[in-house]
Amino acid sequence: MTKRNTQQRRHTILSQVNDLGEVTVDALAEQFETSEVTIRKDLTALEKSGLLLRRYGGAIALPQEIVAQSNEEIVSRRKMAIAKAER
Repeated sequence: MTKRNTQQRRHTILSQVNDLGEVTVDALAEQFETSEVTIRKDLTALEKSGLLLRRYGGAIALPQEIVAQSNEEIVSRRKMAIAKAER
């Protein structure tokens, strides 16, 4: 696969995690022709964004109940911000 910029690579990684359920650092480094350190940084950034879970040697997709709960929390925070702004 040809080299991609960071955002494109992370988007593709996230798509693969969601499609396959899990990915490995080794396979992603080979696929994107980049270092394992770069892939680990990508996975860490995606985990901090709440999009996947890091595991030893790779990452897995978030369980659906966590995804649903995260969406509810985001909506609740937005509603609270709107309520505060209207006061």
